[in-house]
Amino acid sequence: MPKKNGNGDGSWDKLKNKGGDEYWRHRVSIKMLNGESKRVPFYGATKEECREKEREYKKDSCLSEIKTVAEWSKFWLKTYVVVKDENNEKQKDGVTIDWYNYLEGIIDNYIIPNIGETLLDEVLPMHIKSMFGKYSNMSVSFLNKFKNTSFNIFEDALDNKLCHQNPVKKIVIASGEEDNEFDVHFSPEQAEWILDYINKFPSKMGTMVATDLYTGVRRGELLGIAREDLDGDNNIIDLQREIVLRKGKKQMKHKLKTKKSKGQIPYAPALKKIIQETDHLLSPHKKGTFKNPNYLFVNEKTKEFLSPNCYTNEFKRYMKKINDYYKAEKEKDPTLPDKEISILTPKACRHTAATNMLSNGTDIRVVQEILRHTDIKTTEIYTHPSMKDMRGGINNLKY
Repeated sequence: MPKKNGNGDGSWDKLKNKGGDEYWRHRVSIKMLNGESKRVPFYGATKEECREKEREYKKDSCLSEIKTVAEWSKFWLKTYVVVKDENNEKQKDGVTIDWYNYLEGIIDNYIIPNIGETLLDEVLPMHIKSMFGKYSNMSVSFLNKFKNTSFNIFEDALDNKLCHQNPVKKIVIASGEEDNEFDVHFSPEQAEWILDYINKFPSKMGTMVATDLYTGVRRGELLGIAREDLDGDNNIIDLQREIVLRKGKKQMKHKLKTKKSKGQIPYAPALKKIIQETDHLLSPHKKGTFKNPNYLFVNEKTKEFLSPNCYTNEFKRYMKKINDYYKAEKEKDPTLPDKEISILTPKACRHTAATNMLSNGTDIRVVQEILRHTDIKTTEIYTHPSMKDMRGGINNLKY
């Protein structure tokens, strides 16, 4: 039961998300712009963080007229997005606290820096298109979430007569070849060239990429691997946590993407060899704890776990480095074949592993378990036929 205070301070609840992380919920009655009172919840890691959010909200809600995108976006988040109490089974509506924080991150880190100071009624489709264009290198999944959040913000502003149009309505995300993100993967030849380079020039970054290619783990899961998660005798990784971005800051979560995500997965002897050869470049051998794991891959300066964005940027630089090497080798010996690696993101390694396993005859149920997909329909997306497969089908025609 929430603890109620008799001094008008509202009520306080100390809750836990599904990952076991504690947070505070502070609920208080606030007089809205239309004169009605509404019981509004505020969430934070500490009581002071909740109070600060309450102060900001009251400041916004007391405005005689909300004018800018920043003012409305913050007001919209606190008014229209309701966090579901995960301990209340009767509550069917609402979002998780993680999703609430994700939306807050989109508003604080992407919407406000670009159009926050613009008056709501003066935002045009060209402003929105320019904003999305700055992040065209981001994943299709993120861009769609970014667009949907922006659309809902302006749609609700339109309903409240704060603007005369929704400038996001006719915007189309230009995703180019990434329309089907599952098609974005390295070819078998490119994967072989990458691994050849990794074996020739051992490095921490090379070991991270090899782990991606040989296991198909997600980016956050890779960064969350600790020394104690590795069973070198049986070639098994016990996935227990992931590193995520929350409100623009890296954070460790014991709750993985889905319930099926946690668990043990095997890895190939070839990966074991790479890990052994670069052991001295990875984190020191020491016993970690549940709250403070001894992460395998750490930032060399801070000695902390790596940020997802940092890894993605390093990944792309590493691919360019491999290309530079093969280009230099070609200049030395023109008889060598051309070798060029596509500059993709870490997610491409997961797609590459899935496509490679299925192309080589691995049962789809086995691939589902390795990738830890909740629904086999997700795994089936990787079964797209290659040109070689289609030619085989044509050649099998019996007329």
